Amino acid sequence: MVALPGLPPATECIRMQRHSSKAKTKTKGPVTTHTLLLLLLLLLLLLLLLLLLLLLLLLLLLLLLLLLLLLLLLLLLLLLLLLLLLLLLLLLLLLLLLLLLLLLLLLLLLLLLLLLLLLLLLLLLLLLLLLLLLLLLLLLLLLLL
Repeated sequence: MVALPGLPPATECIRMQRHSSKAKTKTKGPVTTHTLLLLLLLLLLLLLLLLLLLLLLLLLLLLLLLLLLLLLLLLLLLLLLLLLLLLLLLLLLLLLLLLLLLLLLLLLLLLLLLLLLLLLLLLLLLLLLLLLLLLLLLLLLLLLL
């Protein structure tokens, strides 16, 4: 190859060009891959944040469901307690009614006994009156004779 005056030979020019292009790619290459890696890391971080937000939302939904279930259980327990109280009240009312009926029966029995006693007394009085009448009649007969 012929070297022109003031310029290096052609092989030297080609070598210099190669070095400069390698240097350019060397300086540009890692920067672009570095930015790509940074972008990928940012995307991964965003995805992780989204996953965390979704997990938090799921946890909140689960907590709300648990609270609703607890409220339903409390309502069911309250209803059962109310039913038990109503049953107890009904049983108490039935017992009171039975006691009242027993008292009424006792009163009726007492009244019947009193009536029987009164009847017996009346019968005794009638018998006494009859006896007195008989005695009077006997006395009259004796006086007449």
